[in-house]
Amino acid sequence: MRDYSNLVLSSGYKLDLVGDPCVISLCRANGTVAARFTYASDPQEIRRAAEEDEQNERRVTTLAT
Repeated sequence: MRDYSNLVLSSGYKLDLVGDPCVISLCRANGTVAARFTYASDPQEIRRAAEEDEQNERRVTTLAT
């Protein structure tokens, strides 16, 4: 199993490693799930997903204003 403890994520993002024993959930600051991954996933893939989700969330916020 890979070590995800040192993974640096975008501001406000965190990993839920216990909510579902079969998957890793990437959660936003508000608690919603941005993506799910298997335990075989590369930590850098998870980091990139957080960065991409943060960019998408900013675009949505900008378009809404």
